[in-house]
Amino acid sequence: SGWFGGKEPKGGKGVPGRAGSPPPVVIGPPPPPATKHAKAKADKGEHEHSGPAATKIMGDRHATRQWLRQGLEFENMSVDPREEAEMELVVTLIISYFDIVRKNLRDSVPKSTMHFMVNQAKDKIQVELLRCLYREDLMADVFNERAEVKQQREACRKMLSVLQKANAVLNEVHSAPE
Repeated sequence: SGWFGGKEPKGGKGVPGRAGSPPPVVIGPPPPPATKHAKAKADKGEHEHSGPAATKIMGDRHATRQWLRQGLEFENMSVDPREEAEMELVVTLIISYFDIVRKNLRDSVPKSTMHFMVNQAKDKIQVELLRCLYREDLMADVFNERAEVKQQREACRKMLSVLQKANAVLNEVHSAPE
């Protein structure tokens, strides 16, 4: 029996030196291309199941199963339905894992950007603004009161004095005997 209880590959007897051991699984090049376009890509050294195309394949379960079958046929191996179900489970778990990793990465990019770029820029700007604000030559200007503010304060003080006098008069009138 071969790997995972499958059938022995055609013409294979196992690893030399180990009686009845299954042969090592070596993933070779993809099977020969089926279309002219795929053949042209293969002639250029590009494979159908590498790079961005592999991402597309992982998203399409039928294509993934087909890709696995072609790889097994290329290695002259066959699997029974139980092994195929196990392979389907492994593929499903891998796809789920990559979906989780992709989601976590997608969620962490804005957080990392905020942490490394925005927060550092905010801190540097705050330090620079405080440094500019607390310059010795600007201290006199910062603490000087503008003339219009001074006039408003004096007017409020006069109004307060007048209102206090009016309140005292009203209290006298209210408490005076009749």
